[in-house]
Parts: sequence; C-alpha cells; structure tokens
Amino acid sequence: MKWLKGLISDADQVVLDGQPEFLANAEVEEGETVVGELSDDLKKLYTLFMKRQGDLTAECRVFHREAGEMIGRTLGSLLAGDKNGGLAEADFAKMAEHNARHADVEIIRDIFWHCVRRTMAISRDAEVVALRKGWKVVTSRSNQRSGIELIPVGLGAFLGLRG
Repeated sequence: MKWLKGLISDADQVVLDGQPEFLANAEVEEGETVVGELSDDLKKLYTLFMKRQGDLTAECRVFHREAGEMIGRTLGSLLAGDKNGGLAEADFAKMAEHNARHADVEIIRDIFWHCVRRTMAISRDAEVVALRKGWKVVTSRSNQRSGIELIPVGLGAFLGLRG
C-alpha cells in the first residue's frame, strides 16, 4: 500500500503545463473516433508515467551496460568453478531493484489505461485506445497503430514505428 499511496501522492503533485511535446503533432487520424478528453487527474498520472518511463530509460542505458559486464564476469566465474558465478549479494539486489522499477512503470501504465477505459466506458477487448493532440482520447478498431499511445512520435519515428 505504501507504494500505491506514494504513486497517488506523486501524481497529485504533478504540475500540468500544457501537453507533452509528442502530443502536439498527434492529430486525430482517419478511422479514429474521439471519445473524450483526459481529466486533470489522468493528465497528471500520464505525465508522471512518462517521466518515470523517461527516467527508467536513462537508467537502463547505464544499468544494462553494467549488467552485461556482470554477466560476462559471472560466466567467467562459473566456468572457473565458482557456484555463485562471482556475483555478490549487492549485485543481486541491484538487479532485483532495477527489475522492480521496470514493473513499477508497467503497473503505472496499466493503471492509467485501465482508468481511461473505465472513465470513458471503453470496452477492454473491442478497441485500440490512444492519446492525441489536446489530450483527446481516441479509439479505433485497427491495431496497426498499437503501441503509439505509449511511444512519443519522435521516438516512434526513430524506431521506425511511425512514418
């Protein structure tokens, strides 16, 4: 409960200042239906989610490199006969904490989209749900654009997910 209470407190403290940059060019497209606009509470939760996701992405750049080095040392130690693979308790704790941060971000994302679907009375199975310019919530029947609600336009283009 402490984590959830902290999440709610952190979301309440978010100061809304317009819309995220990637939404500025995210126009409603053909085949999408606008079903509403996010409430301020959901805007705050989404802003918090994007911040935490961005922080985790920055952390991953460093951690995954370090984890690769740990794995290299571990394989060498295992081959040399060390049962623990040369990993210290601190290494295991660091990996567990990093994995927990990934789970935290996924849970925040899932809570956000669950709240959007509940608030807008959108069927869980029927449609793709995404955000567009002006904090509009859109649905579509096509899953060709699935994931766009979570990937900023610039990042999506960089990854080849958007034209």
